[in-house]
Parts: sequence; structure tokens; C-alpha cells
Amino acid sequence: MLTELEIAKLTYPFPRDDHSFLQGYVYISEEAIGERIEKVDPEWRFSIDEMTALSDSIVVRATMTIRGVSRSNIGGNPVQRDKLDKATNVYNPLPLYTQADNGVNAYKAAATDAFKRCARLFGIGRYLLGAPKEGRSFDEWLVTQTAAAKAALQALTAPPKQVDTITGEITPPAPSADAPLAVVPKAEPSGSSATSPASHAASGNPLPTVTVGADVSDAIDEAFGKREANTITVSQVRVGKTDKGGRVLTFEQGGVKVLSFTREPLRDVLAGDVLEQLAVVGVYEIPSVRLTYSLDGKFLKLDKAELVA
Repeated sequence: MLTELEIAKLTYPFPRDDHSFLQGYVYISEEAIGERIEKVDPEWRFSIDEMTALSDSIVVRATMTIRGVSRSNIGGNPVQRDKLDKATNVYNPLPLYTQADNGVNAYKAAATDAFKRCARLFGIGRYLLGAPKEGRSFDEWLVTQTAAAKAALQALTAPPKQVDTITGEITPPAPSADAPLAVVPKAEPSGSSATSPASHAASGNPLPTVTVGADVSDAIDEAFGKREANTITVSQVRVGKTDKGGRVLTFEQGGVKVLSFTREPLRDVLAGDVLEQLAVVGVYEIPSVRLTYSLDGKFLKLDKAELVA
């Protein structure tokens, strides 16, 4: 069974960089969610119970189990079979091989959708239901959410109090001789946009100070250990054509799409025959590799690849 502390860890807000925005919605990557769950239960399970094709949509029913507690939900995704010709305002059928690829991708996207919906039933990412959709307002809102969650997490991990079983009186444990008597938060820099906990303190419910732009995951990192940023792990690559007739390699995982216009980053991790195949347009299964990426203009560029042991 899940303990109160484990639930607090699962529902703790994610770092700012784990959030992305698309069409007015805020998302957390599948990879970040999976890593959060693994910190609570390394033996957690996610299983696809049923996959159904309904007209041009794929529906997936799945179950997630954490610490012996199971939650089920569904996910869905449409299959794109045609494309709008803006010149004629007519939808034309896509080539059959493209429709087939879109069908496969629809199954994957539906499974990812089910995964995230199952996770939400455990409270993971549920705080985003009331989130501002973008920009500075989201950053400030996330600071407040994280401060409140950090206070709750610290309360759960604090030393136990002594309780009189007759009167119900609670006595805090005596501090050890070498324990500090108080913790003084660092002063905020001038002009900081941090959300001040002063109003909370006035109501008798002080919150930790968290600064916009700082690592808002300090509390959860202390319990879990830091995860490597700007990486995804994939076992599939899509090879497509560029406008100039070249090749572009696309790797996608958990909503993160990484591009490479050369096979060089893969040369030291893939066998020669596998590497040669990636010169031909198509979708290929490859050994699991961890990709490190960076932002290059408007897309994420592959910087480095390494085999996953």
C-alpha cells in the first residue's frame, strides 16, 4: 500500500524544465513521470489491457500499479489518413505507407495518453489542472505550488512528535545538542519575482521561499536524487526527407522530439549495417540509446548518444 509520504512524493510538482506547452495545455514528459514513479516503487508496473480501433481513432485501456495499488484508465489518439490542401481547401488521402505509419504512431500516442491518465489517478501532475497555460504567470504559480508541496513534504519527513494518549497533548521532540535552533532562509536578491511566503506566515502557515528560475525541485531531489536533464531514452528512429533532399533522423519519447541531420552522433553506438539502413526513409528499431539534446533555434538537436546497458 502507498504511504502518505509516498503519495506526497508522487504528487510533488515537477521542475519547471519538465513542463511543456502545446495548444493551450501544459504537459509533463512520459520519461519524467516514469522516473518519479521509479523513485517510489522500482517494481511498479504498467500494462496495456486492451487496444481498440474505432473508425479513425485508437483507444487503449491500461492499468498502472504502484506499491500494490492499481489504477486503470483509457487513452486515445486519432489516425491521420488525409491532409488539407490549403490551395483547394480539399482533404486529399495520404499515401498508404504514410497512413500505416500514422496508424502505428496513433497506437503509441494512445498508450502514452493512457499512461499519463493512469498516473494522474495517483495524483501525479494533477496540480496542473488549475495551472495558467503559459508564460511568466505559470512560473510564478509553479513557485507557489512547489512551496506548499515542499512544506507538506518536510512536515511528513520531520521527526515524530510525542503524543499523550490520554490528553492528546503533542510535545515536539527535544533538539539534539548539536542541532541548529533555527534555519534562516537566504535573502532574496533585489528585484526577484519570487512568491513571498509573508502572507502565509501571517495566517500561521509559513511556506519555504522558492525563487523563480531556481531549481524548484530541491526538496524532492533530496529524497530521490537528481535525474539527468535534457535526455531521452529511445529504441526507435524515424528517417525522413528534408526539403533539400537530405535526411533527417527523428527520435521521440514522452512528447519530446529530437532531430539530427547527420548520423555521426550514432556512429560509435550502432553497428555499421544498422547505421547504413538509416540512410533510407522509414521507421527502424534500434538498440536502446540515451540521447542528450539541446535547443537549436526552434528544434531540439541531438548532441550525443550512448548505449543503455
